[in-house]
Amino acid sequence: AKPQADLWLEGEGFVENHGGEVKADPSGYGGKCWVLLTESSGEYTVKYKFTIPADGLYAVQVAGQPVGTNYTSPIWYAADGGSWVKVTKLPASQIVWGYSRAVHWTALGMLSLEKGEHTLAFKIDQKRPKDQQYAYIIDAIALKKESEVMPDLRGKQPANVFTTEQQLAFENAIPLGFGKWQWRVVDWQGGEKLRGQWEAKSGALTLPRLPAGYYRLQFQDRKGQWSRWLPFAVVLPLEQAQAHDLDIPYAMDSAQSWLAAPGFSGNSLQPEGAYELISDLEALAGFSMIRERLNWGEVSPRPGVYNWGRYETNADLLSERGMSVLGMFHSAPAWAKEGLKSLPHDLVATYEFCKAAARKFSGQMTAWEFWNEPELQGFNQDPSWDLAAAHKAAYLGFKAGDPNVDVLIGSNCVHPAPRFFEVLMRNGVGDYMDIFNFHVYTPLNQYQEIAEGKRQFISRYGQEDKP
Repeated sequence: AKPQADLWLEGEGFVENHGGEVKADPSGYGGKCWVLLTESSGEYTVKYKFTIPADGLYAVQVAGQPVGTNYTSPIWYAADGGSWVKVTKLPASQIVWGYSRAVHWTALGMLSLEKGEHTLAFKIDQKRPKDQQYAYIIDAIALKKESEVMPDLRGKQPANVFTTEQQLAFENAIPLGFGKWQWRVVDWQGGEKLRGQWEAKSGALTLPRLPAGYYRLQFQDRKGQWSRWLPFAVVLPLEQAQAHDLDIPYAMDSAQSWLAAPGFSGNSLQPEGAYELISDLEALAGFSMIRERLNWGEVSPRPGVYNWGRYETNADLLSERGMSVLGMFHSAPAWAKEGLKSLPHDLVATYEFCKAAARKFSGQMTAWEFWNEPELQGFNQDPSWDLAAAHKAAYLGFKAGDPNVDVLIGSNCVHPAPRFFEVLMRNGVGDYMDIFNFHVYTPLNQYQEIAEGKRQFISRYGQEDKP
């Protein structure tokens, strides 16, 4: 069945092509398709011409091979002779057809098109991963006009964070050649600060300067409602914030070596240079310390071998920007477990690894935390006394690698402290920590009560002087 479309193009109905051929295919739309399959190196193109009846934003779907598979080449596309856009992966339907059983409907993207004649061209200049062939099929192209177009603006600064010295400029995600919208800016309390009209043809929306703060840029829909909004922040430039010499108490748990890693969890919105980007944003926020993650088995796949990789990269990025790091790990390689489920059983190996890590990151990771929320099954599946033994070995290793480093107990997160932590303290862990560490997952108005409870807890074990 054909998808809903305001405009339909047959794959064989091109006006220009370089390479490829029209091939009969009884199972395809119109009984034919355009097919490229060759080992000869080159740049292969095909162009279609069509007429748009009304200005609008059009969703473009292509009945072709699903880009991003082993049997399809990456593709480029360009509208109206504009810049080529490279596509390495496209969402595809489950239904397949074609003589090769390889044709799917794929969502190419959105195009802003004015009434009149237009062109859409495709380019293939890379071989598919499977072999040495250039491969792509176009059976049909469908364009569907969106019923209502609303601006989808993005700040010209990463994460929409501007300094007071930067121009507050916003561009539409898809360049628009039509439309006018009323806009306003409100502060975090909902108070209106600015108002105006944006005409898409004029290019980027540029706002007057605003003082440091958190804001929302809103647009009015057809019903007159302020329905769309875009959050953005204005902060002091880093050098100005540092010049105030403020003792900023805020830190952040970014876990960026994991969460900002390329391809983490298949995040399709992952920007280029994510490690640098998040480090820059943390510096702009004025954070004094960043809590990180580290994987022992990844760094040291066997005893005495160390490859610090991305953890070194991020430690360098953060320290270059004036932030210290709280290092932490909550896993052990199989070669150090010897029968335990999650904790290391080899205490000498634990000592040696922590010594090497503290020495490697001396002056960068100014504090270390052994394990995370160990009373939870997800982070620890072993007895409390095994954690106590491993923690002591880790503490001695950290101090041997960097005598100036602070060592935190693995963060307690249940209140009041459960029996697991009572047993830890009875096993003497209090003498092997510089700081008692805990997490709070309750309403903020309970914080004072919880903190006082923790103070009473460590006092029972003679650790009342520990921060």
